[in-house]
Amino acid sequence: MLDHEQVVIRVGRRSGLPVISAVHSTALGPAAGGLRLWHYPHWREGLTDALRLSAGMTLKMAVAGLPSGGGKTVVALPEGTRLAPDRRRAVLRDVADVIASLDGAYATGPDVGTGPDDMAVIGESTPYVFCRPEGSGGSGDSSPHTALGTLAALRAVCRHLYGTPVLAGRRLAVVGLGRVGGHLARLLAAEGAALTVTDIDPGRRAAADALGAVWRGPREILGDDVDILVPAALGSLLTREAVPRLRCRAVVGPANNQLATPDVADLMRRHDIVWVPDYVAGAGGVVHAVSTELHRAGPDEARARVLAVERTVTELLGTAEREGVTPAQAAAETARRRLHAASDRPRAQLPGTLALPRRSPAGTSRPVHRKAQAPLQLLGHGGTMTTAIDHYEHLLAEHYTWMLGGDMTAVAEGQARLLGELGVRPGAAGTRAADLGCGPGPQSLALASLGFSPVLAVDTSEPLLAELTDLAKGAGHASAIRPVHADIRTALTAHAEPSSLAAVVCMGDTLTHLPSASDVAAMLADAARCLAPGGQLVLSHRDLTLPRTGTDRFLPVRATEDRIMTCALEYVDDDTVMVHDLIHTRAGTAWDLRVSAYPKLRLGPARIVDWCQDLGLDVRHSAEGPRGLHIVVAVKP
Repeated sequence: MLDHEQVVIRVGRRSGLPVISAVHSTALGPAAGGLRLWHYPHWREGLTDALRLSAGMTLKMAVAGLPSGGGKTVVALPEGTRLAPDRRRAVLRDVADVIASLDGAYATGPDVGTGPDDMAVIGESTPYVFCRPEGSGGSGDSSPHTALGTLAALRAVCRHLYGTPVLAGRRLAVVGLGRVGGHLARLLAAEGAALTVTDIDPGRRAAADALGAVWRGPREILGDDVDILVPAALGSLLTREAVPRLRCRAVVGPANNQLATPDVADLMRRHDIVWVPDYVAGAGGVVHAVSTELHRAGPDEARARVLAVERTVTELLGTAEREGVTPAQAAAETARRRLHAASDRPRAQLPGTLALPRRSPAGTSRPVHRKAQAPLQLLGHGGTMTTAIDHYEHLLAEHYTWMLGGDMTAVAEGQARLLGELGVRPGAAGTRAADLGCGPGPQSLALASLGFSPVLAVDTSEPLLAELTDLAKGAGHASAIRPVHADIRTALTAHAEPSSLAAVVCMGDTLTHLPSASDVAAMLADAARCLAPGGQLVLSHRDLTLPRTGTDRFLPVRATEDRIMTCALEYVDDDTVMVHDLIHTRAGTAWDLRVSAYPKLRLGPARIVDWCQDLGLDVRHSAEGPRGLHIVVAVKP
């Protein structure tokens, strides 16, 4: 049974060639994936490739934590076909027609056989394209970023196998010296790795010689005695017959669809070979392109997201080891949870996972508006579900200050007293601080009043940051508080140097708003790296690990004459609880109800304390504080 949302197969009216676009999933956001222009014995094999590759893109986006889904386009060229420039342009215009017909459900970028200049041609007819040349307003060739992300993955694997991420002296065999493989081989040579390389094009041997690499035939290289095999060409390299020949400890590379069949991952585990899924190791290019062109991230943030592949791989290897599963199974489960949390009805099924919720055609990620007399459904998978970021942007931001009592100055004074009691003050570690998930700024204002300056106040909500800016001016702290519109997962990497901060706070219930526990752990690692010796990390969160039952699931928040807010909790699985916020507002004599639901993590305090201790921090305080929030204070030695 087909598990894709849409598959379009059209014979191009200009080129006469079959154009196949497969949209696997839009659960996390509009799909994105490359355009492959390749030769196939029959167009049906191109269809098979498009279906497999688009499912892989869904996995890649989900594991990378990107708000995008998976898709792929394949133009199936008959074997022996050579495209003259005019016919190539005709093919690309045919592709643009198909992309445009999907009406924003899918955007395409380069893949095998295509590049940035091809994207520029497609971009003449449709805006749903990325990786156009930089001169055309795009992010350019994604190959260097794919190679950089793979390098980050290789460092994580080296740390896992050898206790250090250093690649110097490690023996690596690179299969394929195309755009990505060539970039990667140069990066590895610069790192001091001992390289063996191959390519089906013997003309690339000169590039190998220039790097000082040993050249092998494509079949011979699989049997070489190396530390890591790096597939960087076309897929299906890893077969049941090939695995027993491998003499490496790990297989990590950017080539798509490396496994000939899914069971090969289990076979490699039985042979004690670590395999990092290709959609994880090779995610850097699409992460950079989508972040830059579709999510409008700046260059520093986009690069930080690419380098975060190292954290992702580290987390997956750790999970696989703890759970006794393959890294592929750990990655698929991570993707399943994120897709499940972002969906409200059964949708596209991932290879090796359970069926996931599918949004109805009329589904929306915006909060719904209902009259109070309308029947209300609180089950998350039947109502409107959104991400935490969208939930705040479209519902909660305008009510947030009211929800906290209405007087943000008074709230900030209370937070200053709390931080003072916890021993958070400027000192030998300096005065620079960061407030992650600052909202309208109660903690930022508190830090400024305690003498911290500058305070990086980070949030994804522009309305809340604007409110903080006005409050800071009114309180005389405008020069001390620096609002930063950014994702808290990458903000420290982009905006703070190592050992530069005297304090990092992430309070309220911000930690549980992150997409996964691995995101929390990675953010804490960034915070620890940015703290100066003696610097303090202050965290608070609501412990939702013990399920509330019955009417205890319904929580009053605040009520005034013209506004009432309540929320209801729905426990989805061991990691996730759906929070349904209901806000009634009075307009004259009538009441209007707005409802939105979003996922929160279920994190226990002990887990957060363990993470802090694993990072070498000294945990000085761990106890329940005001409003039922658990507070952890840790100090960097």
